[in-house]
Amino acid sequence: MKTRILALLFCLPALFATTAPDVSAAAGTPNFTEDFRPKKTAFAFGVPVPLPGERMFLVEAKVNGVPAKMLVDTGASHTSLDLSWARKNFPDAKLRIVSTNPAEQNAYAMPAQKIPLMAVAEFSVGGNAFSDFFMPLVDLRGLRAALPELNDVAGILGMNTIALAPCRVSFKNRTLAWLDREGLAGTPGKKKLDVRAVPETDCVLVMISSPKDGRVLPALIDCGAVGSSVPADFWIGARPEKIRAVTTTAAGTQNVEIAFGVPGELKFSEDFSLKNISPELLPPVGNAPQKILLGLDALSRFDLIFDREKGEVFAVPLEN
Repeated sequence: MKTRILALLFCLPALFATTAPDVSAAAGTPNFTEDFRPKKTAFAFGVPVPLPGERMFLVEAKVNGVPAKMLVDTGASHTSLDLSWARKNFPDAKLRIVSTNPAEQNAYAMPAQKIPLMAVAEFSVGGNAFSDFFMPLVDLRGLRAALPELNDVAGILGMNTIALAPCRVSFKNRTLAWLDREGLAGTPGKKKLDVRAVPETDCVLVMISSPKDGRVLPALIDCGAVGSSVPADFWIGARPEKIRAVTTTAAGTQNVEIAFGVPGELKFSEDFSLKNISPELLPPVGNAPQKILLGLDALSRFDLIFDREKGEVFAVPLEN
């Protein structure tokens, strides 16, 4: 039986209600741009930060001076902390509580919920420092139970931190490095991708053409997923056999039967594509918009550079 790891934390954009209750000393509702993005940064440009781990990508960090092993997830909109870890290490922290927007949540068939936020004065990753922002506190117990290598994970490093400066992520070499403008301009062989921003977040969707009929769909870049997936009618055909698998998310695990496509090509642009990809084929779900998820089977074949300030994403093909 195969183990399949899906997206770990859905994007939290625009989920916060405009009249959220506040239990901290500070008044007002957190604003994504002002409160969730660090206000001060100090980068060690060009210095690769190792991302160890067996299947997942982990990074050693510090939260308000406390060592913290973080899970790197390019599909997560926010850098967040595990609720139990935060309670253990910061028992006296004052938390601000916000409510997710029921209208937005219903699009995901999920109930509205309250999310605690913790103020972070200092957060550091491999010589790079980020200061003065809020981190959501999320319950990662199900994820840790399903994946033993995440037993001591303190939280998730998401895109609102990764994309603060141009950042090159190498899933094959297991490193990330923030770049200055000169370093970005001097990167050889990079290919500019067609992307769409997820409103009010630093997440991006990459546009990909169907090998079947040429139509274009958005794809989420998610290193928290082992395999890629596409809508079944987007692909050129299915393999005859199905595979039983264990699906793992932050909520836990379940046994499922999944179908995979015959090997085909994911076309990102006229000068960049991936051949011999065999993604999971997803059946339609009501009127939900169709999207692609790019997992590690695809992402390990090229590096990605995220440039939030310019609204650009580049692929750097690797020699196979």
